[in-house]
Order: sequence, then C-alpha cells, then structure tokens
Amino acid sequence: MFCTSMIDVADDFGAPSYIFFTSGAAFLGFLLYVQKIHDEENFDPIQFKEKDTELLVTCLANPFPARVMPFGMLNKERLPHLLDIARRFREVRGIMCFCFGSMGSFGEDQLKEIACALEHSGYRFLWSVRRPPPPGKLASPTDYENPQEVLPQGFLERTAAFGKVIGWAPQAAILAHPAVGGFVSHCGWNSVLESLWFGVPIATWPMYAEQQFNAFEMVIELGLAVEIKMEYSKESGMMVNCDEIERE
Repeated sequence: MFCTSMIDVADDFGAPSYIFFTSGAAFLGFLLYVQKIHDEENFDPIQFKEKDTELLVTCLANPFPARVMPFGMLNKERLPHLLDIARRFREVRGIMCFCFGSMGSFGEDQLKEIACALEHSGYRFLWSVRRPPPPGKLASPTDYENPQEVLPQGFLERTAAFGKVIGWAPQAAILAHPAVGGFVSHCGWNSVLESLWFGVPIATWPMYAEQQFNAFEMVIELGLAVEIKMEYSKESGMMVNCDEIERE
C-alpha cells in the first residue's frame, strides 16, 4: 500500500497493478474520500485538528468526528504523502484488503497508570507488556527481561492472585479461550477481526495509523465495542489516567 511507485514499473511492462491494502475496507473508503474532497473542494484536514467538526463520509452511516482522523492526516509533513498514495490507488486494476500486526507499546508513565487501574479494579487480567523501540527508531516492540522495572513497586506481588503480566502473547489462542471476557485493544484491524471471530467484546484504545478510525467504526458505526479514549494517539503525548481507565 505504500509502494505505489511500483505502479510505474508495472506500466512499463504492460502488466496490471493491484494494491494490497493492509487495513479495513471502511478506512480505504475514508482515505479516498479525504483525497477527493481535498482535491476537488480544497478541504484541509489539518484545520480541524482541535475542532469538533463532523464529516459526512460516504462510506459511513454516522458523522465522523474530524479530531479522530489518523495522526498522519493531521500532520502537514505526512498528509501530502497520504494524498499521493490515495491518488495512485485510483489507477490500479483492483485493491485487496487484508490486515497486519501491531507495533504498538506504551511508555513507562502510561504503563503505571494502567497498572494502577488494573490493581484498583480487582478484575482478573492478562496483560501483555512490551518495551517500545528507542525514540526515532522504527522497530517492533520487544519483551522486558524484568517487567517490574517499569511497573509500580510491588504491583506484581499485590496482583498475583488475580492477574498475570506477560511479554509477547499468542493473541488468537487467548481470545479463543472461554475464560476471556473482554479485550482492551489498540484496534489494529487484525485484532478487531480476531475479536469478532471469537466473540470477545472490545474496549478500544487506538494508538497510531488508522486505529482511531477503526475505534470509531467499532464503537459508533457497528456498536460492537466501548470506548476508552477514541482520540488517543502515541504522537499526541496524551495521557489516560488511572481513574479514566478504571471507570471504563
């Protein structure tokens, strides 16, 4: 989906081009909608970054809040690249929608707020805690050798009777287990589809890319999830505190 320059190579050889779009079909429709009104009506998404404006998107049944747009659309450096990609999508023979995995992780301050909420709630939990890559480096998260170094002092001992902290998780196997009653998800499309398949309710906590849109689709469009913080993104510097998490 990001390698649209390959369309030119295919054209040189007289071969048809297809796009492998690694997000949901509804977000594809939204991306093409934003590109169309930008080019034809001079629409600038960045102007609505801090506003409560709602968009009437052709592929959605409900008005879409502009503040929930993916961070890339609200960033003046990234927006032109996204618009160019969408324009090239219109040149190809077809588009295939599947999905891809997560690169999401939280910083230490946010981890402590989540830990506080879990401990106060008293609910049984399984928590996958992973180390973010170094600042400025594009890489997948890794496991902590000792999660206690980033969690509140004594947290693991105090929650040992009703909670478990792990690193990488076999997500599909966990969602398939009958003991699992809910899933706090970053709303990557893989996770959304797996949750729906196994009938596990989602509490949405989007982090990057199109995940805010996916959260809107699940909570507002389909009524199949509840919201923790729909407009959250890693780039925003937003912090969701213990009380908010525990309440949701």
